[in-house]
Amino acid sequence: MDIDKTAIFLKYLTSNLGLNELTSFQLVKLVYLFQEMGLFLGYRFGWFIYDPTNFTGPFSIGPSSSQLLYYEDEIREKMGTLTEDISLSSKEREILDKVIGIIKTTEEKLNLNEAYIDYILELITSLHFAFRYVDMPGGEEDRINRLNEVKPELKKEHLALVLGILKEFSLI
Repeated sequence: MDIDKTAIFLKYLTSNLGLNELTSFQLVKLVYLFQEMGLFLGYRFGWFIYDPTNFTGPFSIGPSSSQLLYYEDEIREKMGTLTEDISLSSKEREILDKVIGIIKTTEEKLNLNEAYIDYILELITSLHFAFRYVDMPGGEEDRINRLNEVKPELKKEHLALVLGILKEFSLI
């Protein structure tokens, strides 16, 4: 695990997304996204049921990493020592800006605001994980219906719209 890079990437994302307080839920979802887009730092993700004693979000299942959560305090400590002047390679900046673009595009197309960031992150990451790593029978509509069945808090019309966004950004 590259805890220093994780902290740098998260600091960049939180600054550019206007997130003042990064929750554990948001930390996991953001790291999942930038790893899936090519900034792999060694964290393994799976389809987990969250421990309700450690989880503050509204969602019960989704892509998560107990390994990442193990290092959360260390990552947060490193984030606290970073200034706003973060040094990134052009590839790193491009990928992180793409993550920001996906989140902002979803926010705009769903006509939501940043108060819904957890919902937006859950839509994006659950849909991506389901299409990329979960072997589900049927086509896109069947997968969306199944995901909605398992996670009814994720609206079908939102899942369908986010699927288009993920395709637009070449994530699926």
